[in-house]
Amino acid sequence: MRATLLGRHKGKLLIVLAVLAIALLFSAWPAAAAPDTTYYIGFTSDVHSETGNLQTWLNSLKSTTSTLNHMVFGGDYAGWTTAESCVSILNHDDRYPGTPAVLVRGNHETSTHDMLQAKGLVYNGPDYAIYALDNVTSEYGNGKFDLDEIESLEEDLSAIPGTKPVFVAAHCPVHANGSRITTNAAAFVEAVNAFPNAIVLWGHNHTVSDPGYGTVKKAGDKLVLTNGGPEVPINFTYASFGAMKEGANKNTYGMLATISKVSGDAKVDFVYKNLSGATVSSESITIPAFTGPGTVTPGTSPAALVNTNQSSITSNSVTVAKDTLVLVTVA
Repeated sequence: MRATLLGRHKGKLLIVLAVLAIALLFSAWPAAAAPDTTYYIGFTSDVHSETGNLQTWLNSLKSTTSTLNHMVFGGDYAGWTTAESCVSILNHDDRYPGTPAVLVRGNHETSTHDMLQAKGLVYNGPDYAIYALDNVTSEYGNGKFDLDEIESLEEDLSAIPGTKPVFVAAHCPVHANGSRITTNAAAFVEAVNAFPNAIVLWGHNHTVSDPGYGTVKKAGDKLVLTNGGPEVPINFTYASFGAMKEGANKNTYGMLATISKVSGDAKVDFVYKNLSGATVSSESITIPAFTGPGTVTPGTSPAALVNTNQSSITSNSVTVAKDTLVLVTVA
């Protein structure tokens, strides 16, 4: 009888152990991937009181894009009343009510105003960030990247995972166009080249037929920073805002950026649109979840370096073996 009871208890114990083993097995399986997340950000610049064009452009955009997560204006509203009107037009019930507007200062905004406090890291969400730069010096002069502000930008970019797109919005361009140059552009490029996830946006040149309107330059492309100077390679993305005044002479009144987050990678699609909503030009980039093999990009999240499927990761003279759990800091 006792042997029979022991046998029964042993059998129950084996069943319990089997159930626990199965539970542990399932808990070790990777969790199901989260649903894909998509974000929509609108960009334009140099309204110069052409609020009718802004209304028309947003109405056309609304017919194909029902939601905007942010709208970024690149400066030169031609008056504070116009700046307020831009936000009201955007947030109208028939367009994008509640959509946050980022108002960057332009060279025609010569006095301070509460609305134009978009400076520094104005938004840092789970899947993208927006940074506003003030590189305006005077109403009609050339722009300037302040060295202290470049340093602040570097610090903020260093604290953001390198897998997250960061839109860096400034009124004056980095590149030179004839007599239009921006002081300290070389220092800016040197600093931002350490962050391939940076997407730099520019305006201002809508009256000088700048060929850069409607184009997106990517890592590996080159910019001329001074009149007659050499080409300088960039390691970030560089795109124009578009312009409501004259459509930048290329019918590119504004741009829609679509961010698709899939399996850790961030794909950004840029589409420049005219007033009727037709696509004038487009480009795409992908910011990978991991930048290997063999390299660690400054700004890369340490989490992206854990349990990677790379044979090795090398940063300067430091080599990390496969499957080693480490925390890497890149200066």
